[in-house]
Amino acid sequence: RFMACELKKAHIPYAINADTQFYDGEEGAWRPAQESLLNAMIAPECETPGKKPGEGNVKPSVPDAISVTPAAASTPGSATP
Repeated sequence: RFMACELKKAHIPYAINADTQFYDGEEGAWRPAQESLLNAMIAPECETPGKKPGEGNVKPSVPDAISVTPAAASTPGSATP
């Protein structure tokens, strides 16, 4: 979170190069278990002087994650061939 906030503060664009950790290409779905980590990197809650907490939040990366069924590759049973 610190690094993402510092890059954001300096207006330096960055990318996350771990797509298979967060997105299951075979199933075409985000991995819900990694949602909080992904959101912390993409849309960190940085301290801003004079700004109220929660003001200007970015839309989460996983839409409606509570009602979404995890992809088959995200389950423990999918690790066995």
